[in-house]
Amino acid sequence: MSFNTKTTDAEHRLKRNLCLCLICGLMAVIAFCFILYFSIGRATIYVPENTDNRGQEVRFHINSTEHTGKRLTLTGWAFLPGEDIVRFKTHILLRSEYSEQYIKLPTSMHVFGNFAKEVEDSDIEVTHDYSKSGWVATVNKGRLNHPLEQYEIVILYQNNDNYFLVETGKHLEAN
Repeated sequence: MSFNTKTTDAEHRLKRNLCLCLICGLMAVIAFCFILYFSIGRATIYVPENTDNRGQEVRFHINSTEHTGKRLTLTGWAFLPGEDIVRFKTHILLRSEYSEQYIKLPTSMHVFGNFAKEVEDSDIEVTHDYSKSGWVATVNKGRLNHPLEQYEIVILYQNNDNYFLVETGKHLEAN
């Protein structure tokens, strides 16, 4: 009879340890999710490596600026004439006129099916593959500390290992 009691005690300890392991594992997963939530896709402060390289030869266009609730979405394209975009690494920066600080927005590539159609009303001659020149950038307006009109849109063009800061001369507009 004492043999059954020891087995029951062992089973009880095993169940308790298993529950503790599951609870600790669940807490670790929740903590990991919080870290991802607060770090991925967030606007961050950016300090340019080189402000002398202004990229006057980079062609660009800002297609739209959309306000959706608390989010601001910018779309457009940028490319260096005569160069296929093999490696996309363009980011949109907002430069505060108040503090001269740059905010780097989460930016993703937008692939054009027919880039020549996208630029048909301009003087751009499409002789290379610019289909990967499109970009989409979003930011939560709550991350911006100044009125929208005080932010200039700047393109950080790092495609194909280039490094250009392209000042667009365009500012955000209030909703």
